Amino acid sequence: MKRISIENVIVDDKELQLQSYKHSVGLEYEFNEIEKTYSVKSKDLCEDNEIVIPNMYKGYPITSISEKAFYNCKSLTNIVIPKSVTRIGMSVFDGCESLTIYCEATVKPSSWNSG
Repeated sequence: MKRISIENVIVDDKELQLQSYKHSVGLEYEFNEIEKTYSVKSKDLCEDNEIVIPNMYKGYPITSISEKAFYNCKSLTNIVIPKSVTRIGMSVFDGCESLTIYCEATVKPSSWNSG
């Protein structure tokens, strides 16, 4: 299991020093042949409490989170989204009861509904 360190994550224009998070093994990646990018979603039933989405996979950027990617992941408490993610599908975090999202992006990704 590979561990990566996340530092200086931007959340609402505030810098946070985060502890080291493990790169989640519970992620599934889908390659977009046209854009040469990946989207990510949870593999089967999400049982992780902390997920770090890497900014690259197999040498290509991860630019989106698939629709309902973490739907009903009740155990999920923390997720780190890299600044490479510019699109977030609908209902991605519906059913996540106690989730804190750490987002490196300085601009809100498209399709991100806050209500």
